[in-house]
Amino acid sequence: HYAGKPIYLDNICKLGFPVIEDAAHAVASKKENKSCGTVGDIGIYSFDSIKNIACGEAGGIVCKNPEMATRAKKLRYSGVEKSGFQNANQTGTKNWWKHEVSEAFPKMIPTDISAAIGLEQLKKLATHQEVRKQQWQKYQDAFQAHSEIICPVNPEGDEVHSYFTYLIRLKNRNEVAEKLLECEIYSTLRYHPLHMSHFYQSDISLPNCEEIARTGLNIPLHPRLTKEEQNFVIQSILKWI
Repeated sequence: HYAGKPIYLDNICKLGFPVIEDAAHAVASKKENKSCGTVGDIGIYSFDSIKNIACGEAGGIVCKNPEMATRAKKLRYSGVEKSGFQNANQTGTKNWWKHEVSEAFPKMIPTDISAAIGLEQLKKLATHQEVRKQQWQKYQDAFQAHSEIICPVNPEGDEVHSYFTYLIRLKNRNEVAEKLLECEIYSTLRYHPLHMSHFYQSDISLPNCEEIARTGLNIPLHPRLTKEEQNFVIQSILKWI
């Protein structure tokens, strides 16, 4: 669900394979009134510092199968079946500090601080989403009349968008990005294709992916972006296209 726009997963799910649904960009997105992350067998979310819910560094999963959720809880705590605190609260338990490890796994629990931040962020999600939506629409209104800019696709009638990031496509992308940086406007490309990384030494050709890699540019969109700052971003881009 790139940038928060939902994709239709039902036909993929019908193939009969387990589906792990990447909803890192789509914590507030819906398709046909189904929340992104709840369509596949497992849904994953990201709560890092730039996401719609920002905890600094954290994530979350949802599972249709309760056994998978139970296993995930064990794995995230280095494969420990139950913590000492859980054991101590069971009637008749002795030596509750002893624990069993069911599987080898790194510790992947968010800190109490990041979890507390996440709970507060969740309360603000609807307000932040409205700000993101307004910023998205302002970019659309400013850029859609310019043939030099390819704008992202708007959500369809049965979709709720998360407006995580705003990606435009420009023939002179590199020049525009450099000019924006000179104006202290940070833009980027999320994400550089893995098959184009020297590390993978891949000869595969993915023309559509490579075209976006040549022309795509993510520009600022977040709840703390002021109207004046967004206007400056728009004016700067239009100046250099």
